[in-house]
Amino acid sequence: MVRKSMMAAATVAMLMMGGSALAGYEEADQLYQKGEFNQALREFVAAGGGGNIEATYRAALMFEAGEGTDKNDETAAKWFQTAARAGHIDAMKKLAQMFIDGRGLPADPVQAWAILQIAIDRGDTEAGKQQQELEGTMRPGQIEAGKRRLEKIIGTYAGS
Repeated sequence: MVRKSMMAAATVAMLMMGGSALAGYEEADQLYQKGEFNQALREFVAAGGGGNIEATYRAALMFEAGEGTDKNDETAAKWFQTAARAGHIDAMKKLAQMFIDGRGLPADPVQAWAILQIAIDRGDTEAGKQQQELEGTMRPGQIEAGKRRLEKIIGTYAGS
């Protein structure tokens, strides 16, 4: 519990400090490659808070895996959502999978289908395969609901 509180406080402090998002990302990547996960996560969080979308995605992956912190699907989902809304295709697929699995947020296959459709529309073939698998598990009417949901959320995932 104390570790989570310390990480949350560090996250807020890093976001407030800002700094060079690109330099922070590169430093974070180097730290990650060395296995210095705690410091790498702090740097990815800071760079992500500074607008580096790849850093946001990498922080989400670390929260999801529990690298440099306790595993936290809710936090991972929030970071994937931020990256996905900025147009990060891999983040869209990860977020959709979290909606499918109900990990870190409520299960919502309709939302997952709509997010995957955005990735498909941007040319991602893996998202197409993921969506086909999802469609095999959906109840009647959910795909049509996904199409309606897509119209509502497409502007939210417009990216930069």
